[in-house]
Amino acid sequence: MKHAKTLLLFLFIASASWAASSKVVSIKTGAPGNLFFTDQKILIKINVIPQNAFQPQKLTAHIINYRNQLFRTVVFPVSSETGMTIEDNIGFLQAGYYSYVVEAEGAEEQKSVGFIKFGVIRKTQSKTPRDESPFAVDAFLSWRVSSFELAAEAAKIMNRIGIIWMRDRISWNDVQPAKGKWNWEKYDAAAKAQYVNGMKVLQVFQDTAVWASERQTGKDSLCQKYAPDDTYLYYRWAANAASRYKEEVSAWELWNEFDIPVFFMGSADEYARILKAGYLGIKKGNPYAAVLSGSITFGSGDITFGPQTFSDKEGERFIEKVFENGGGEYFDILNVHHYGPVEGVAEKIKRCKDLMRRYGYSKPIWLTEIGSTATSVMEPQVAQSEYLQSRYLVKAYALALAEGASRIFYFSLPNFVEHGASFWGLMEEKEGGWQPKPALIALANMSYTLENMNYFGRYETNLPVEALLFSQQGRGCLVLWSRDGKQYKPSVFFKNTQKNPIIRDIYGEDTDRRNVLVCTLDIGAVPTYLCDFNIHDLDRDYVFKPEREPAMQPSDFSQGIKDIWVEIRDEGTTVGIFSERIKGEARIYNVSGKDSQGILHIDAISSSDSLISILREPARTVSDGYASIPFEYPIERSRLKNLSEPHHSEMILRAYFKEAASGKSTPPAIRYYEFVPPIQISRAGFLKSNSGDIGTTVALTNTSAAHLDILLSLEPESRFRCLDTPQKIKLSQHETLPVFFPLQPVPMAINEPHSARVQISATIGDMNFTRESFLEYDTIARTFLPFEIDGKPAGWKFFQPFTLEGSENLVHGKETVKKAEELRAKVYSAWDEQHLYLFAVVKDKDVLNPYRHENPWTGDALELFFDMRKGDELGSPFYSAGVFQIFAIPPDKNNPQADFKVWQPDGCEFHGVKIASVVMNDYYTIEMAIPWNNLIKDKVAPNMEFGFEITIDERDSGDYEHRQMVWRGGSNNWRDPSLFSRIKLVTHNK
Repeated sequence: MKHAKTLLLFLFIASASWAASSKVVSIKTGAPGNLFFTDQKILIKINVIPQNAFQPQKLTAHIINYRNQLFRTVVFPVSSETGMTIEDNIGFLQAGYYSYVVEAEGAEEQKSVGFIKFGVIRKTQSKTPRDESPFAVDAFLSWRVSSFELAAEAAKIMNRIGIIWMRDRISWNDVQPAKGKWNWEKYDAAAKAQYVNGMKVLQVFQDTAVWASERQTGKDSLCQKYAPDDTYLYYRWAANAASRYKEEVSAWELWNEFDIPVFFMGSADEYARILKAGYLGIKKGNPYAAVLSGSITFGSGDITFGPQTFSDKEGERFIEKVFENGGGEYFDILNVHHYGPVEGVAEKIKRCKDLMRRYGYSKPIWLTEIGSTATSVMEPQVAQSEYLQSRYLVKAYALALAEGASRIFYFSLPNFVEHGASFWGLMEEKEGGWQPKPALIALANMSYTLENMNYFGRYETNLPVEALLFSQQGRGCLVLWSRDGKQYKPSVFFKNTQKNPIIRDIYGEDTDRRNVLVCTLDIGAVPTYLCDFNIHDLDRDYVFKPEREPAMQPSDFSQGIKDIWVEIRDEGTTVGIFSERIKGEARIYNVSGKDSQGILHIDAISSSDSLISILREPARTVSDGYASIPFEYPIERSRLKNLSEPHHSEMILRAYFKEAASGKSTPPAIRYYEFVPPIQISRAGFLKSNSGDIGTTVALTNTSAAHLDILLSLEPESRFRCLDTPQKIKLSQHETLPVFFPLQPVPMAINEPHSARVQISATIGDMNFTRESFLEYDTIARTFLPFEIDGKPAGWKFFQPFTLEGSENLVHGKETVKKAEELRAKVYSAWDEQHLYLFAVVKDKDVLNPYRHENPWTGDALELFFDMRKGDELGSPFYSAGVFQIFAIPPDKNNPQADFKVWQPDGCEFHGVKIASVVMNDYYTIEMAIPWNNLIKDKVAPNMEFGFEITIDERDSGDYEHRQMVWRGGSNNWRDPSLFSRIKLVTHNK
């Protein structure tokens, strides 16, 4: 009967939602953030606000728990008194998350609904300093809140749940919009609001002031992403900020996500100079403040942020370069971010440890952003996305703590809509106040349950169940959930009887067990706590403690000079085919408080790691300034030729200052120069008929500022012979020229595939540039026999495959693929009047997709894109009716069947689709038949043309991010149909 009441209530709410905006009632709790303690009586006030067209006559108040179950209803009569206030004395409630829903009913069946969310939590009773707690939130209150009263309220709420660390943001450009002009007002107010309410703030330096940036062209937002021209200005900015907020800010972070071009557009050595100056400036302003490195993402490939897509070619190598520049000496805490599958957070932290260990460091790791999204606006019932956000939060904290993170900041505290699509936040700002989302109550419960505890080890259940063990002075707590989302009944074994262990759910609701020797639990996808047992009574045969960290050698730079640093300045970090020299200056910055004399060393490092001395020069640098010493390095032609090879290394210049008085050296400034080819070679175009000849077109683009004479050749591996190769091409500067190569078919061998690999080579003088591609027709051939959809390759060898292979096709996670052949795929296609048939063979040794329903692109999947629009709309750069994004997901160990899901348009379902998949040791197949009437209503016939694209998503166990490979489109296939290829239906293979 309880469930029936719940359903009726929700039906009423849905029917009355039209009237909710009329604000007939206002509901207040008087508790910060609507959070009550378990020992606190709950009083809710309902203020009746009659409207001219709606005079409420009766109010019905419901309380709904987090399971969306109705368990309390009270009816209040309403008088005609204007502004009438009704007090609902609820009394005590057990810990949990609740909705309080008020139905207002008037004459003539007029109805309106108002609601609030509230939580009941346990009061923390910590005996240790709360600033040692690992639980923290990213609040960015300086930028996010509409008033500083709300900022103060947010701080009070955090204090209430036992959290006192908050992450904020500060902009140099905001504070100092022009040289000599300062405006701290907004940040003063935010800092005070947090400090007076007991918060410890981690403040993030986010940018460079436009007037100080080394880039002075383009939009202000672009200039802010570059390093300052004079690094001493950054030192002074950091010192001023740290000194001004000596009491209010306990830790500083030197740039948000510096390793991706979304936020920092400079080179690694340019960030290293920011790190050095920022660290020394902060320690000057506040010696007791902790300094965090800029936050690391380990991002690589194409990164989409809002309407823009950024290309990150270096990935982890960028961070390694910062360490090679001595950056490891200039932070106290390493700082990392993680988004995506929650299991990947452990691998991210391991990677941070390995990175530091390689360079001789072992420092604390803070995870300053991790999070997941939920519903855009809260409703009376808890949404599925809100449940998922709560689960993600608990798993994220537990896994990060188990891997050794010292502090975790959940993103984000206030509700935040990113680019109109991602809805973040643990609280929602509503009617001038804060309301909790379910995940905030999950965080409060976790903070209380694991208060003062440390990670102890893993408990082995012999089931696919994560069981992380925490302890404090003999008191134990297990955090458990199933890895595959299914329900299991693991048992926990004790050597002695436990009198009163507690099973606690994610929101704090307790179930007591008494006199337990073996505790059997019901565990599924939602994390559960087993707590209040004696950890020494656990059967240790099932407990596995973490391995000790291996020994390491200390950093090469640990005994060097810190408060003097060197920079190499020049015109850029690229060299080209016509480069003759690198010309620039070395700057020696000194903030030591005294003048210094010594020798400046500048060396070139060859590919064999041998040193070529460029400069040895006496130098004197004054305190709080810098000395500038010019240099010039002629580049040998042989060096350029080596750099132009396919697997070339960078050219490196290294500079350091050796002080005469101490005999010590500064950490080096290392500048890395990448060879940029003077041309870009496109992939081979679709096979076309040109005046009766079969051929393909290759586009050449001159990226240099000179005229080029090029010898261009095309060599097919099979199926075709090129009739006109090589060709002599002349390109003027920045010109793009399509070059047609006529081809002659050759007899095919038995079982030879219907596509051919081709090598394209461009020779300029003594340098050669190559790329591989595939010769493919832009057609799908008709089949006269329907395929049996069983995931097997029978019959498909007679049809042309579309091939995805090579580093050019990888758009995400490129650096995580050791060899290009580790990820490749062939996708075959055929059609008849009823169906489109597809068969894919994907190389993959570890098939899994744990988030196949929520985020299918984060695991193994085949993505198919169709643009079935007609006329001028076909190929338009936006999704509209007739454009589809489809996921075909292979089975894995936790999901025995392949899945087919239409992702776009949202809510669209296909009918009559048949899908099958076979998973082998090192590959999987997916075969499907899609009825045409799901894609197009017209009758299909030869010569019908439509847009088509393919993406392969891939992820292995333990990966912190996924990989993505595209066919001929790009990383933005999911939002730009103009990237799709045009495909035509034909009667038979050519």
